[in-house]
Order: sequence, then C-alpha cells, then structure tokens
Amino acid sequence: MQFLFRQFTGIFATGITIRNPVKLLNIRNIVQKRTSFANKKVFDVMCSRPLSHLVDLKMEESQNVVVRCIDGKETMNISFHFKGKDYNFLRSQTETLDKTFVRMSQNFKKLADKANKRRAKKLKKGTQPPEEFNPLVSIPECSIFHDGDKLVPLESCNHDAWINGAILRIGDIATYNVTVNIPTIVKLKLPSHFIAGCPLFPYIETEFTQDECCQFSWFVEVDGNSNSPINQSEETKKIGGERNWIVISDERTFTPSLREVGKHLLLRCKPGNGEKQGIPVEVISTSKVVTGPDKIPFQQRHKETTERCTGAMYEVFSFLMIFMNYSTDLYANSDFSRDFLFPHCPAEFLVGDYRQQLLLKEISGYNGDIICLQEVDKTYFERSLSPALSSIGLEGTFCSKSGGTSEGEALFFRRDRYELLGQHDIVLGDRLKEDPDNADLLNSLSRSQSFLENILSRTTIAQVAMLHDKWNPGKKLIVANTHLYFRPNANHVRMVQTLLILHHIQQLIKIYQHKDSGGTVSVLFLGDLNSSPKSGAYQLISSGHVPANSVHWYTGGKEEFCGGIQLSHQLKLKSVCPDIPYTNYVPAFMETIDHVTYSHDTIGVERVVPMPSHEEVTRLSALPNEVFPSDHLPLVCDLKWL
Repeated sequence: MQFLFRQFTGIFATGITIRNPVKLLNIRNIVQKRTSFANKKVFDVMCSRPLSHLVDLKMEESQNVVVRCIDGKETMNISFHFKGKDYNFLRSQTETLDKTFVRMSQNFKKLADKANKRRAKKLKKGTQPPEEFNPLVSIPECSIFHDGDKLVPLESCNHDAWINGAILRIGDIATYNVTVNIPTIVKLKLPSHFIAGCPLFPYIETEFTQDECCQFSWFVEVDGNSNSPINQSEETKKIGGERNWIVISDERTFTPSLREVGKHLLLRCKPGNGEKQGIPVEVISTSKVVTGPDKIPFQQRHKETTERCTGAMYEVFSFLMIFMNYSTDLYANSDFSRDFLFPHCPAEFLVGDYRQQLLLKEISGYNGDIICLQEVDKTYFERSLSPALSSIGLEGTFCSKSGGTSEGEALFFRRDRYELLGQHDIVLGDRLKEDPDNADLLNSLSRSQSFLENILSRTTIAQVAMLHDKWNPGKKLIVANTHLYFRPNANHVRMVQTLLILHHIQQLIKIYQHKDSGGTVSVLFLGDLNSSPKSGAYQLISSGHVPANSVHWYTGGKEEFCGGIQLSHQLKLKSVCPDIPYTNYVPAFMETIDHVTYSHDTIGVERVVPMPSHEEVTRLSALPNEVFPSDHLPLVCDLKWL
C-alpha cells in the first residue's frame, strides 16, 4: 500500500493526470480506507477538492452516467456508480446497444453472485443482513430513453444512443442522466521555479473545454498563527486542516510580487464549456517564490517601450517589432548544451521553467505589436506561450519544422490592430521540388547531387503570414519568419534557402495585388539566418543578387560545388539594424546572425531600441545565463508606414 500511495503522490505532485472522475473517487476511497490519518490529510491536500467534498461529489455522480465519446475514434467510455461499485465500460461506438447491455448484465451478474453468496453465508450463520444491505437477487434489464420517455431501439449504435440528456434505467433500481464529454482537466502543472515579478502561466491539458469558460483562482499560503492582516481575509481556505490559503488572483496568468516571496502557491482550475462545468482541480507549487536576479538588462530596454506605438498622425502608423531566437528546451536544456555549448551557465538557469518565465516577462514588457520567435517548442507554444500572450491581446500562429521535429517558428500580432488574411508556410526542400517556378534552379543544382540532397533533406521551413493593418486599411504586410540551416560550412545552402523564401514572397505579392489592386503590400523578412553581414545570404537579401562566381558557392567543398548559379530577386529590402556588433554571444562565437529586413520603399525605421551593453552581456561570461534566457539577443524596433 505504501508503494501504491507513493504512486498517487507522484501523480499529484506533477499535476493531475486522471481523466475519469469515477477513478479519482476510487483512489480517494482506497487512501481513506488503507492509509494512515496523516496520509489521508496529504491526499486531501493533493486532491482536486477536500475529502469531505469528494464524498458529496460521489453521491452526486451516482445519479449520472459520464460518457467520453470523441468523433473519429473507435471506442467510447461509459462510467457510472451502481450498487456500491464504480463501472467503466470501454465499448465500440458502432456496437449495437443490445451487445453493450449484455456486457453490463454480465458485470451485474458478477455483483449479484457475490452479494448472494455473502447473504447465503450470513443466513447460514443465523445472522440477518443489515437492513441497508440490499443485494441483487436477479439481473435487471437496461434501457435508454431520449426526450424523457422515447425508448431507444436495441439495434441503435452506442454513438447514437448515449447522448446528452438521455436517461439510462437499470430495471426499477436506478435511473441515470447521461452526460457526454464533460469538461475535463487532463493535466495541470505549475513551473518548478517561481520568480517575483515574472508572469506565471500553468501548463494545462484539457478535454471538451472552452478557454473563456474555465475559471482560475490563485492562492498563496499564509501562516495560520500570524496576526498579519492578510490572514483576516474572508477568502481564507484550509486544506487538510494544516495549511491556510487566501485567494490572490482570478486570472489565468499570475505575476507574484515580493509579498509572495518565501511562500507556496496553489492554483485551482474549474473547467467549463458553455453551461457545462467539470470537476475543479488544484495543484500546489513544489517550490516557493524567490526574488530572482537583482538586475535584469532587458528591464532597462523596457523603459524605452512603456507604451504601445500608435504614431503621431493617422497617416503614419508606427508598430513595434520584436524578433528573438528563443532557444527551445529541446536544445538548451540537454547534456550537450550543458557540457559543451553553454558550460559557463549553471544548469538551473538552463531549465525551461526558469527561462520561460524570463521570456514572458521580457516579451510583455516590450508592448510589441508584432513578435517573431524561433526554436519554439510546439507543446510550450500551445499549452503556455500562446494562451499567456493571448491574455494581453496577442494572437499567435505556429509552424513546425518538417520531419516530425517538435520545434519551429512562432508569430504573434495584436488582434485589435491586425487581421490575419492568410498563412502561407512552406517547407523549403518541398518548395524547390514542387514549385514550377523553381524548375531552372532545381536543374542547376542537380549538377551536384550531393549539394541537391543536402538542400532537400533539410527540415527548414519559412513561416509566412499576410497581415492587414486594420488601423490603416490600405496597408498589407507579409511577415516571413525563418531559421536557416546552421552548419558553418553551409553558406551555399543558406543562399539557396533564402532565394526560395524570397521567390515565395514575390509570388504572394502578385496574388494579393491581383485581389486588391489599390492596396500596398510590404514585406518584413526576418529570422535567425545563421548568416553574418558578409555572407552570401545577407548579400542576396540586401543587394538583390549574388553572382555565379561568388566565393560562397565553394563553402561546401568540391563534392557540393554545382558550378555557381546567379541568384536574384526584385524585392527592395534593407536591414533594420545593420551596425550592431552581435546578436549571438557564446563562449566560442560572437556574430550578428539574426536580421530584420523590410521594404524600404514603403516602410521606414522610426527607431531601434538600444541593445544591451557589452558589459551587461559579458557580466556572467556569455549567453544564456541567469538574466538572459536565450543565447541570442532580441532585436526591438519601431517601424512606420511611409
């Protein structure tokens, strides 16, 4: 039992993962019966509600059938409480109702046989069973009704029979209301680090919920014996009779203050979907709130962006552009990164939970209208980053790299200003093979099969979105966000990848100009290009062409030399930050490899927010570190329509 209890505590310490409310109640009953009083109280703290409430909840659930049925899946779950036992049937959605009822009857028969054996044993001893003991002496028939009294035919399939509002009758013994797909929290987890002043956003997995219908309550632990005014609140809550909590926020995102330093936090979430409400789940932080670093360099940059940009006149609109290579936990928090890439950085500051809080604080403090990120983990985007930024008015899109890679690029924009007209993401290798406009380029690259295979095998993508400026109706903006191939000897690969993106943008401009002949289509092409200002890729973007005799064609060696190709495009692009010394600073490398370029005939640069000083960057050796969450520095600038 101690092993079983450790399993339970492990589940709740990392966030509730039990889908079935009936199973949760089963666990509660086992703990209540078989563990010490201390363990009961521990479970009471971990559980979604106090034990006393779960007792009441079980009585409520006894009158309901909970059905989990997802379109497109073969099976469905049917759960209910009958005669002191919890039943959970996994049945095919296409199975007929009579077969499901036969299976139920077989289980009821087992219950009846056990009950009758116990009764016979007691009668043999000459003792009468208690009055409340009412075993099944026969197997009851099951039936389902729709609209109150309309009997559902037994040849109906489960998918059509078990619907919201249906009634299940088990003989004349029990009647149940059928509830399908109740809002459920599959997993609720808090970060392992809590830094005062940094936004906290929980990791949440749900089923059958609507975000706007979910209710959140944040609590902070307080000393029950303290005379502090904080303990006098009527919102004080006790769990397990040992810990006192008071509610401090009802928002999904919470930023702890210095007042919470040294205290644990508790989050309570009640899932919802329209009028449906699910069972609340609570999770307690495993660590206490800490003060964090004394000086964070991006806070100085935040002083330059205290308000959103709207421009002095309606004819000129400024917008804040933030670009950052985030460095996903997949790469930053790995043995290779800790031992070889970032040996200067203590392991605790490479953990995703720590860096993600700094990232949220940094992004929100810039008050940006458009934000582009690279190396973003897909799960982190979906479960944390996107909901967190959505709460401050930013809508996000994500594009994964090809080949099943779990990371990719993310784009966010202010929903009150921009409308997403279309997403036109591309896999560069596929674009080279499939776009007829690239036929000549493909033929030229075929002169070196090794070079061609190198390009086609890359997982590199370009996240491309068409935005409409609602504040300035004639203006459209193509934002192309990418992360090019990283090998040092791959300048020739990056030149071809860059050309594929530029040609794709040119095609989109023609399409949208044809749709709206009176509008202006401008371009922001940006990303971690892994290319210095002296590289072929940068030369192609800024000058519009690369000659066939460029030295960059030789960087792949003799095997990948294709004889040289002249590359060109018609876009008029210029770098926002051409003179910054570096955007990437690690122990063995420093260079400007991240770039923001723009259509200089339709967009102007209002200002560039000053970069952190070299002293700030190197104070803790290199990037990343305790105060810089990435090994890249974000580029922040104000741009304006001309």
